Amino acid sequence: MSELYVPEPPAVPVPDAAGTDDLAGPSAWRQFLDFTGGSILYCLSALSIIYGIARLLGPLLTRTDALAEALPCIGALGVYELALLGVLVTIVVWRGVKDDAISLVVLVALFLVGTSVALTTVVNSGPDNALYIGLGCAGLGIAKLYTMRRFVRLDIGVFSFVGASVILVSTFLVGPSFAKSLAGLEMGEITRHQWLLGWLGILVGGALTVADTRSRQPGDDDRLPFLNGTSMRLIFLSILLVAVGVHQYVVAYIFDIRFIIADYLPLIAVVSLLALRLCHNLREQPGHLEPIVACIPLIACGYAVVARSVAPCTAFWIDLLWHPAVLLGITGSCAVWLHARRHGYVSWLIAVPYVLGVVLWGRVWSVFKHMSGWDYVVLSFVLLFVGAWVSIRKGQRRECVGV
Repeated sequence: MSELYVPEPPAVPVPDAAGTDDLAGPSAWRQFLDFTGGSILYCLSALSIIYGIARLLGPLLTRTDALAEALPCIGALGVYELALLGVLVTIVVWRGVKDDAISLVVLVALFLVGTSVALTTVVNSGPDNALYIGLGCAGLGIAKLYTMRRFVRLDIGVFSFVGASVILVSTFLVGPSFAKSLAGLEMGEITRHQWLLGWLGILVGGALTVADTRSRQPGDDDRLPFLNGTSMRLIFLSILLVAVGVHQYVVAYIFDIRFIIADYLPLIAVVSLLALRLCHNLREQPGHLEPIVACIPLIACGYAVVARSVAPCTAFWIDLLWHPAVLLGITGSCAVWLHARRHGYVSWLIAVPYVLGVVLWGRVWSVFKHMSGWDYVVLSFVLLFVGAWVSIRKGQRRECVGV
């Protein structure tokens, strides 16, 4: 009688002694770091020091003599910024690593303003000392810009270098200047107009960065590492301006300034123009993304008007720069000029919306407020027929823009 055949159970794979099959083993982590590089560690390092400094400075906000205790935190931030710059120069100059250096450049742009934010939180404890510290930090920031331009070969032209320097000096001095103006006053306060004056240096510097139209010929950036191209410069300056916007919010919070949404419109316009230049640099042929990016300030103005967050134009001259009609006129002219300079013709998808914005929002308070219901009905038919005329002229082109 034959024996009954019993199949053997399948063999279970056993991890080798080296742990190569273990997802949490050293080999797996080594492969992960080889693939991602040091960028993820740089980001974790930045988050760690931001969290640590925030925990240290938080209890000091309610104290009047906090500057002396905050100096170690400010010094630690300064040392960390120098360490970031040192690592950046080392991996670029000594080892020629360009991909991981991009994340370091982004972090340097953020931490150029980080020390100013920390200083502003305790600036009322010692306005004079804070002013000297701000001057020193501003000079150190300009030296960092020069180091990145000289050794990292970041494509920072003369206009961009001067503009970024003006931005840093204005950022580091606005908080100490406000605190010094309040020193000795029992019932003093910083008004919104004074806060807007603090924006002027930042906006002038931003305008200089936009005016730096020095760029290479199409295709030249393709033959260079991204770190040394024009696109990296535009990204660096945009991140710097966004960080400065956060700093201005901190200034408004520390000095209890009642600002409105429209106060940020000039900064949005400058960053949008830099983003438009970035689109021009990344695409040789015009596309549908450029008009969308160019019209971001227009959309932001529309939101501010609908939210009733636009201040009336008073006798104070600086209000003119924040008026929607003036702001849209300047921004639209710059956007049209940048597009025409790059592609050789005027983009009606950029020019027409800005013209309509200047005409409509320039008199929104004086015209729309007095319009009756029938006036809006007539306006709806006018816009409908004008839209039909534009559609007929456009034909079947640019379907994506129509959507």
